[in-house]
Amino acid sequence: MPQTASKQRQPVANKPQKSLDERVALLFTSLAAQLEGAHFRNALRNCDRILKLLPDDRDAAETKLYLLLQLEQYEQALELISAFPLDLTFERAYCLYRLHSRDEAFILLEQLRVAGTQQRGCEHLEAQLRYRDTAYDECLKLYTHLLDTCPEDGDESDDILNNLGAAQSYIDFINSGYQGAIHELNLDVSKLEASPPTIATTSMTAPSVSNPGKPSPPRLARKSRIPNHVVLGVTPLPDPERWLKKRDRTKDVRRAKKGKKEGMGAGATQGVAVGAAPTPSATGGTGAGKKKKKQGR
Repeated sequence: MPQTASKQRQPVANKPQKSLDERVALLFTSLAAQLEGAHFRNALRNCDRILKLLPDDRDAAETKLYLLLQLEQYEQALELISAFPLDLTFERAYCLYRLHSRDEAFILLEQLRVAGTQQRGCEHLEAQLRYRDTAYDECLKLYTHLLDTCPEDGDESDDILNNLGAAQSYIDFINSGYQGAIHELNLDVSKLEASPPTIATTSMTAPSVSNPGKPSPPRLARKSRIPNHVVLGVTPLPDPERWLKKRDRTKDVRRAKKGKKEGMGAGATQGVAVGAAPTPSATGGTGAGKKKKKQGR
């Protein structure tokens, strides 16, 4: 049955708005999935949404700090630590270390040592600071203590062994490697230290000409770039349209139709007679001949 009139759409009832707890629960669920999948930038946006709804949520703030450290956004991490009531002295010292604020990082580590809240990470951080200051002996002592107090199988022991080897190699070079390199070069260290290196000076004056009257030697002729098999004036020049497609050239060989056999008007255009014209028969005209052929059939 044909429809006479379109049915009016009924207004959709507005869905009830979710409560604050439900919205926060959904955001935390999404945040956990993003952390598990290492989608740190999207997780950071979710933390901002949670903090917009719950500005004093400590879990969301600490998670945001962790994400900022993973994304190497150390200045924003320091701003978060200062703006939020978080007692995270070690994290502040780590951010200062990554921002090359050596003195401030040492002050915070000393505060942790005096307060008796020094963690294992503080020793790692101090060893890194000593290594950056080229205090390799102190760095070696810290890494040796960390290696003695860590489990044998684990990522921490591998990192400590790598850092310990780097510090030991620098100490070996300073103590013996440097002197061995000088001995191989046969250099006198006392003379080398007494004589500072000379700095080459460049004069701004024009170079002097010894014989101004002597003519300069003639310049050598440039080698010809013409191929050996080409003779000027004899070898025909290449087609100037060789770089174009064949269909774009003025004379396209492919466009020419295959010629028919000579005769039968091959190659003739309209209005051109080829060969001798047929002579009329004795009966008058050529029509009679056609009729005779039909009768013979």
